[in-house]
Amino acid sequence: MTRRNFKLTLLLIAFLPVTLSAQQFGEVLSQFNLPFTQNGGLAWDGEMIWGACRAAPCRLYRIDPADNYRVVLNVAIQQAGNAPDAIGMGFDPTTGLIWVNQWMGGDQRSIACLYDMEGRQVRQVQLPRGGHWDFAFDGDIVYGSSEDAGGEGNANAYRIYQLNRDGQAVREGPNLRTNANHGRMLSLAHVPAHADGQFWLMSQSFISQFRIDWENNRAERVREFQSRNDFPHQGLTHNGFNLIAGGNWGQNVAYIYHDGQAEQYGVLGLEVDAIEYGPVARDDDVEFILVVSNLAEQQDEIHRLTVAIADIGDGPDWISFEDEQWIIEAGEAAEVRIVAATADLEFGEYSRTIVITSNDPRRRLVELPAHIFVVDGFGSLSGRVTDPADNDQPIEGVLLVARHFGHSAITDQDGRYSFERLPAWEYEFDLTREDYLPQYHRIAVGAGEDVELDFALLHSRLVPDPDAVVRSIAPDDRLEVALTLDNPGNGPLTWSAVRQFPGADADPWDLRRSLNVGAALNDDRIEGALFIDDHFYLA
Repeated sequence: MTRRNFKLTLLLIAFLPVTLSAQQFGEVLSQFNLPFTQNGGLAWDGEMIWGACRAAPCRLYRIDPADNYRVVLNVAIQQAGNAPDAIGMGFDPTTGLIWVNQWMGGDQRSIACLYDMEGRQVRQVQLPRGGHWDFAFDGDIVYGSSEDAGGEGNANAYRIYQLNRDGQAVREGPNLRTNANHGRMLSLAHVPAHADGQFWLMSQSFISQFRIDWENNRAERVREFQSRNDFPHQGLTHNGFNLIAGGNWGQNVAYIYHDGQAEQYGVLGLEVDAIEYGPVARDDDVEFILVVSNLAEQQDEIHRLTVAIADIGDGPDWISFEDEQWIIEAGEAAEVRIVAATADLEFGEYSRTIVITSNDPRRRLVELPAHIFVVDGFGSLSGRVTDPADNDQPIEGVLLVARHFGHSAITDQDGRYSFERLPAWEYEFDLTREDYLPQYHRIAVGAGEDVELDFALLHSRLVPDPDAVVRSIAPDDRLEVALTLDNPGNGPLTWSAVRQFPGADADPWDLRRSLNVGAALNDDRIEGALFIDDHFYLA
């Protein structure tokens, strides 16, 4: 088993100054209109705001805050169940999918409907309990805030859960509603940069910050402020700097609240925009070293970069990581070892997507395509190119290009070419050189095989007889001239003929061309002209 390392360099830089605002905790910084009333959730994808509404039919929309909060996507979505409902949602940066909760009613367990970035439903996930749910994400963890159908008298109501992406409860958290004591509580936001308390929840007319002790099933309310919502499920999210929350149920308005925090942000820098392993022999382990940098300049905790990595895609999962999460100090970098294992892959091409999430608000989610080509092994190809019309003399400067993998070679002064290491494959080669006819060859190179092939390039020549036609023809007369084309070369000649007669389609007396001879001669009194033997004579 062999291992090889690859490194590429292309910096993706996003600079973000972070300053502390003098505004007060919980202060409304601004507001904007939502496209609907009865808004049932909000989410932030790192660039834009997503929302869902309960109107019939349920709708999913996307708002661009950089373009005066313009709605850039507005689609009807097909929720589960006979009475579609859309209350509670979240954006999963690892998969790029939006989770929208569907309350099934009665004692039925609720369902999360998962949508792609175009609003197409791709999956449904059954949740542990019924009622309304809201979602937040942190790497592999899905946080779910549950408002169970049993209401306040139900001991399982208003709990927070850790879920996997199949909707199964990995860990059950405390009842947050009893801690806040503001009636119903649902909408959830998770902010990893908030060390004092990473969870924010909306209750009736309040937004509260919580610190959760999962080991001991406890919650501590850190602080809270009074908000402009009458129900707990109008939506709550965080844009990297402040909280965004829906307003009253009957209004189509959302508010941006000051969160009172100095978020810890780094500046994500990557050295590549794609990961290419190239042709790899089966049973090889090939590693790619991805360098992740924190390009922030200020050396303090505010500019610390947190990074997580995962891979997604259809088909076999051939990628593994040595580490999946890091904290990178300002001005430092981490080397991420990404291993591609080919033992379980058939010959051919495979692709996956590396997903990098960070606390850089301008680069919350970065997708790097990863590609590998699995082959049986490697061989070689060499030979000589000659001119049979010139006593098989070598031809220098012939370009040989393989249509797979981009391999190419040029013949030397002895007409020789060489590919010392070619992936085992059946290739299509193109041979080209000026003054010679191009050639195409299909060549198979096996694993461990040394293939030697010589080529002879052909050429063609065009010899017309006659090589020129000069005749005079009277008006309304007709002239026919026999033209013979000979090819004294050793290759086939392809030819065509077109008429070149400028102005042939013009009508009599139409101006076809003019020459400013006065300007050329610096004389504005040109008063006579003759045309004799292809020359103009001017007076």
